[in-house]
Amino acid sequence: MTEEPLDRKIFEHAFPKECKACGSIYNNYDDFIKNTEALANGDLSQGPKRSVLAYRNCPCGSTITIKLEDLRDYSEEGKERRQLFKEKLSVHLENGVDEADAIEIVKKEMDLD
Repeated sequence: MTEEPLDRKIFEHAFPKECKACGSIYNNYDDFIKNTEALANGDLSQGPKRSVLAYRNCPCGSTITIKLEDLRDYSEEGKERRQLFKEKLSVHLENGVDEADAIEIVKKEMDLD
């Protein structure tokens, strides 16, 4: 069974989703989960460029894939963590650190590697 996400906003862009084999339409995340089946070997895999691919089986037997690119944590803790990241990044940029280097420094400072 797949764990429920903290916030379903990350799925909004993926719907409606149509099964290319039978034409079934899944209007939202809840509809998709309720009316499809989990794969025996898992529902998620790493996609390109830090995206995640979510897989489910349509009742017709076809596998449907959703690409999730916005993996942000929209909880209060996630929002606070992003704000802290921005603040730390600003300090490094104000001190003349190149942006790409500053991002890597903040990632290390916040143990985000």
